[in-house]
Amino acid sequence: MKGLRPRPSAAREAARPGGYLGHVESRQVDNDYTIQVDRQIYQITRQDLCAGLRDAIMRGEKRRDGALAARFRDRYLGLSRCAQWPLSMPSKPAVPKPRAKPVKRSEWGQNFDLKKRPKIWQAAQGSGARTAEMP
Repeated sequence: MKGLRPRPSAAREAARPGGYLGHVESRQVDNDYTIQVDRQIYQITRQDLCAGLRDAIMRGEKRRDGALAARFRDRYLGLSRCAQWPLSMPSKPAVPKPRAKPVKRSEWGQNFDLKKRPKIWQAAQGSGARTAEMP
């Protein structure tokens, strides 16, 4: 009976789990249309850019032959390998800010005190207004 067993064809091999695909992961596309896979940076080719791709989640497939495929929605996207990002960006020396001068407080209500005010009759006498005469 061993001789009657069919040999797997290419189509059947592709449909079987673990056929041509090696490893599948979800990746988020950066604003500059790049993705990171295994510490390598890949950029999506210009002709494959489409609406909704920035910050989108796409499917990254690392095939058994070493090829990398990227799938977004219903189509595969072309990838090109970019130069490696530096592990640590050289930082610029911090420029000290000049010290702010203290703000001068307003003197608007400085001399205002209700306890030191003149009485109402004293204020009326000093205003020069005539008092009404009683008949």
